[in-house]
Amino acid sequence: MNFSLKINFTFVLIIINFVSLNGFSYTFYVETSEFNDDVYIIENVISDESTNESNKKSEELGLIFNSSMVNESEEKKWLESGWLKKHSLLVCESNLKNIKEQSLKSNESINYKRLVASDIAELINVDGRIFEPYWKNSHSNFIETMKSCNKNYLFKISSNRKLGGYAILGVTNGFTYLQRFGIHKDFQKQGLGRELLQYILLFAKLKNYKKMKLNTQENNEAALSLYTKNSFNVSKRKLIIMSSYHQNEV
Repeated sequence: MNFSLKINFTFVLIIINFVSLNGFSYTFYVETSEFNDDVYIIENVISDESTNESNKKSEELGLIFNSSMVNESEEKKWLESGWLKKHSLLVCESNLKNIKEQSLKSNESINYKRLVASDIAELINVDGRIFEPYWKNSHSNFIETMKSCNKNYLFKISSNRKLGGYAILGVTNGFTYLQRFGIHKDFQKQGLGRELLQYILLFAKLKNYKKMKLNTQENNEAALSLYTKNSFNVSKRKLIIMSSYHQNEV
């Protein structure tokens, strides 16, 4: 299946396109370090037979094509098609029946609500102060997050009346997905991450949801320690992100 790709360098947009590789459908993201006013239309770059050609095209244009998260078991297919492994992620899961049931006490530092599109502008601002450049969310990323689950809850935690971090909890068919979780760098190592995570776990428990899943970078030791100390177990299953070619980047 061929696809068309439109890149607006002025805004350095992350564009999502669905392609087929060896019969599977995937999402691709585009990165660029260039800033100019050109808009490129790349026609038929990736197809079942021309993934190697896409690498050449991406390098020629100074672009990087990144896959969405795919199962590690599919890595060989990607490598054989000329792609490189960029990131490895762990899948963590908490069985909510193991969370001690107690009332969700009023917490002046934490509030939650249903996530709506009007929340995105504020989230983009704080998101950029939490995550490294590659992992920052754009407006379109947040929209995709909202579409991925039937319901989405936004949790915010404050310190001295300043927004210190946030989380997005997606819900579908009684299962929950911690789709976004982060604490502002200025407020880290103050216990806010633990406080927010424990609040979200209890919230989900009291809603009678069954399990909570999340993904985290394999080399993010601080995040992994937080999760495993708060009821999450690391699954044997791993996810990877593939790249058309590597560049010196964060």
